Amino acid sequence: ILDGVVPNSCLVECRGSTCALEALEIACEALVMFGRPQHTPLLIGTDNSANLAIVLGTTTPTCAKPDLIKWALLKDHVQCKVVTMTKIDTNMMPVDFMTKWLKSSKMEEQLAYLINARHAVWPA
Repeated sequence: ILDGVVPNSCLVECRGSTCALEALEIACEALVMFGRPQHTPLLIGTDNSANLAIVLGTTTPTCAKPDLIKWALLKDHVQCKVVTMTKIDTNMMPVDFMTKWLKSSKMEEQLAYLINARHAVWPA
């Protein structure tokens, strides 16, 4: 990824998954400091099958081969069972607007989910 230009959607998903991993690592460190260590792998969702297949090592990519180093950290965390990754259907992806243009109604719906505008998720 150079100056905001991304050659394909798989690489966009890789970037999003890597950012999610970074945020999860920070959250895990904070929980450890509060005496609540992580006992199970954390979940990272993706709606991009190619991204998932590369992370899980179930494919040998051709077009993305020069960029495989970008997936190395994710693959390592999955192999060490720190995180797990799963496929989420595009229609169920709550933050799809971060990787593609959407109709305004879908964008507003996902943004409302993200900021918990309907109070669907309450603090523990």
